[in-house]
Amino acid sequence: MRTEGTDTVLYCGHKESERGSITVGYGVDKDGKAHCYACCLKEDLRFMRRVGRCTAYLSEDSRKITTWPGEVISDKVLILSKGRDSFGGERTYFRFMFDGQVWSGFGMGPGMYLRAKRTKIKSLYA
Repeated sequence: MRTEGTDTVLYCGHKESERGSITVGYGVDKDGKAHCYACCLKEDLRFMRRVGRCTAYLSEDSRKITTWPGEVISDKVLILSKGRDSFGGERTYFRFMFDGQVWSGFGMGPGMYLRAKRTKIKSLYA
């Protein structure tokens, strides 16, 4: 990351994204290089397509799968069930659509971190 005057230009060549109450305006890759949120989202989606797995967040209203700063990955989400894990914490199982394919995963509930993977299921409701 380099600073030019008062504007911070990131490794991706863009300025920092808008900061939120809990976000800093950029993401950092495995090599320590800073990227704006739009470029981070592009890389997240590229990774999902290539590897078939993702880590993301379930929105507070449980209607979207998002990145940490709130960039939407999917707005087609089906909550399958809610339960408790072996430590008494909430666990939410869900499916969502991404690139015309069904993904399935679990997380600790609305607003929380989740893990998901691409499936061979043809419909959210199968």
